[in-house]
Amino acid sequence: MSKHHLNPFDFVPFANEAPDLKTVEQWRSIDPQGVVTGYLELQIEALTPVHVVGRQDNATPDGQKLSQSHFCRRGGQALIPGSSIRGLLRAFIEAACNCWASQMTPYYMVDKNRRNLAFLVVDAAEEFKNKGGEIDKALRLSLPKQFVPQPGISGPVDLASYLFGYVSPEKKGQARLGVVKINDAVAIEPFADYEMPDVAGKAFMGSPNPSAKTWWYHLPYAIRKRRTQIKGRAITVVDFLGEHFRGRKFYYHQDPV
Repeated sequence: MSKHHLNPFDFVPFANEAPDLKTVEQWRSIDPQGVVTGYLELQIEALTPVHVVGRQDNATPDGQKLSQSHFCRRGGQALIPGSSIRGLLRAFIEAACNCWASQMTPYYMVDKNRRNLAFLVVDAAEEFKNKGGEIDKALRLSLPKQFVPQPGISGPVDLASYLFGYVSPEKKGQARLGVVKINDAVAIEPFADYEMPDVAGKAFMGSPNPSAKTWWYHLPYAIRKRRTQIKGRAITVVDFLGEHFRGRKFYYHQDPV
């Protein structure tokens, strides 16, 4: 991994091979006697600051600004929900075992502050069109097709979907239960609530958003010149177009070593 980029993450490249898909029966047949079962009790030590959002206090009547964010609690007990740990483990398994990319944004619209080219991550052209967007025909889908979860729940699935379950993205109401259950992690030390550094105006913090013109996120594809107008003056602009995402985001604090 690069140690020089300012972003706190790098990428796990997508493998050349497609994910290994099996039916539920085939995954189960790996352990025909059912001996790989049971439970584990463990403690999780936070090596970096942790804040799981619970109740939030509004600083303005419209709720757009916050004054305080309370740690997630149930019955007064601070905890990390099992669903949060489950999502973390699933993302790790998906990257480590070459699985589908189950969590993704299907497309990105033009944003005058972040990107001037809209692009599709998966084949969601009709949905994108209904939003009033227009795709540059020179741009390719950002997620390789073999890593897009398949619709329906009756066919073969990847390892992560077998372990953690799967909700059909196209057939609403259909889901497959996983074989791994994770309970809430109850805090044995107090977690702090935070005063929110919210200010008037637009948010000053947020997660990075990918751009099809940033080769940090995309593999290089083409360099293109185009003419545009800035303050009434015609200028030539060079676009560095990318194709597929470089891989799955992997934050440095996730490194198990």
